[in-house]
Amino acid sequence: MYKILRPLLLILSAFTACCSLAQIPVTGLSAHYPLDGNALEIKSDSLNGRSTGLRTGTDRSGNQGKAAAFIPRGNEGYGSVTLPVDISPDKAPVITICFWIKANETYLKMMPFRSGEKKTRGMLTEYINGAQRWTAGAGKDGLIAGSAVLKDQWTFVALIYDSPNEQARFIVNSEVFAGRARMSKGTSFITLGAFNGLMDEFMLFNRILSLQELQQLYGKAIDVNAGDFEIQDRSDYRKRLENERKSKVRTGDQFIVGYGELLIRDSIKSPNTLYVFKEGDTVTALKALRDEWFEVRNQQNQTGYISGHTLEDNCYKTGNNKTIFRFVNWLGQIFQLHRLRNWLLVALFTVILVLVVRGRAELNNWFQKIGKKDSREAFGSRSEGTPVRRKLKIPEGFFPVEWPKWWMISPGLIFGLMLIGGSFWDTGEMEWYFNEGATLIPQGFTLPIHWVLWSLTLLIFILMAALTIESISIAGMLAGLLRILMLAILNFMAIVVAFYLSVGLILAIVGFILFFIAIIALLGRRRY
Repeated sequence: MYKILRPLLLILSAFTACCSLAQIPVTGLSAHYPLDGNALEIKSDSLNGRSTGLRTGTDRSGNQGKAAAFIPRGNEGYGSVTLPVDISPDKAPVITICFWIKANETYLKMMPFRSGEKKTRGMLTEYINGAQRWTAGAGKDGLIAGSAVLKDQWTFVALIYDSPNEQARFIVNSEVFAGRARMSKGTSFITLGAFNGLMDEFMLFNRILSLQELQQLYGKAIDVNAGDFEIQDRSDYRKRLENERKSKVRTGDQFIVGYGELLIRDSIKSPNTLYVFKEGDTVTALKALRDEWFEVRNQQNQTGYISGHTLEDNCYKTGNNKTIFRFVNWLGQIFQLHRLRNWLLVALFTVILVLVVRGRAELNNWFQKIGKKDSREAFGSRSEGTPVRRKLKIPEGFFPVEWPKWWMISPGLIFGLMLIGGSFWDTGEMEWYFNEGATLIPQGFTLPIHWVLWSLTLLIFILMAALTIESISIAGMLAGLLRILMLAILNFMAIVVAFYLSVGLILAIVGFILFFIAIIALLGRRRY
């Protein structure tokens, strides 16, 4: 009898599946698990999962046996489903995860969907404001808290992860919850379970579903906090930076070795040195190879291999100036903390700044002497005229500024502290701000760090404008420009000094704490 009815049952099952898929967007659907009491995937047997202790339940439409029930019996524990899908950020940079869930109890912590440890993509509950709430994992940014878990009610859930933009969106029924998500790499599989309740229609999309498509899946409007749904694309600047970091060497380019030695290898990425080109040698790029390596030749027809970046770091193009090349290279390496010569340079900069701050009055008097001279203005028949001093009447009531003593270098000090503070606070957001977000009118600011950096940037520009007015007020136009140039150099020194001294102070504090811990540990051992 079963053999006769089996084809009919298969046709009926297929028809039911087609009906259920009618409201599911097809584009980008990478995996679909109906969870009809099993872990089978609709489209591909290779994506079939495995289930343990799973039972069937009634789905949201009242169909018996069409939902996965993770309901424990006695001491057996919860059932579980393991799906062979890797949703780590490197495997699925952009992903939308949708499913239905119903909790039979709301007072216990649940982990119904996870792909690894706490900082990976997944959903769990957390006790917040007096209730267990659905939350989406946001990696280093913690959790994105949603609405409270309601007992015995089917809930539509959608998680959207956009790794290039480090953003996540968490939809619970008709509400949108937004947040940043810097995710860690997860496991190569997904685990469902670890809660008392049911799940249905688990779907994975390799793109971001629109709000309209999610409403189509939910069957109702998603209109609470809908304005927070859109993710601003901020990945272009990373692509631009990546392109800028690529070697600019092209076949046929000629360079001159700018330092003592240039090591030429015997093959691509080889550690073996074939030749040593000397300072002043002409290097011609013969052929572009893989991984930005080049075949090169010098004027003595010695041919070997070198990376494009090494060539650019140690050589300058023919026709360019060697001194300028070395100066630009030096500027590019000045924030490399591991170089002893940089710390010695910082010590020299510190001494110069201390002397300038102490002698600021003498410097101002000197600029005033060379920039402001008395002139005679003739009146009627008077032969000698009247002495007149050219000055800006309003600014001279405020300038020169006497306090604080480090007023002249205040923009540089603030900027240096901003660099080190932003690096410790959030390096990624600071990188975005300085490459794309630093605008006069704030745009795309979503985190406190954006507003802090913007406020400090505005303060620095105001200070620079005030220093410019002060220079012209003290010394006039021409000598004032000379003073502005001097202040620019001093403030660059102040940026470097503030950065290095902040790092040094942090290292000293950390070192003291570690030393204190070591002493306590040593004394503890001696007691025993």
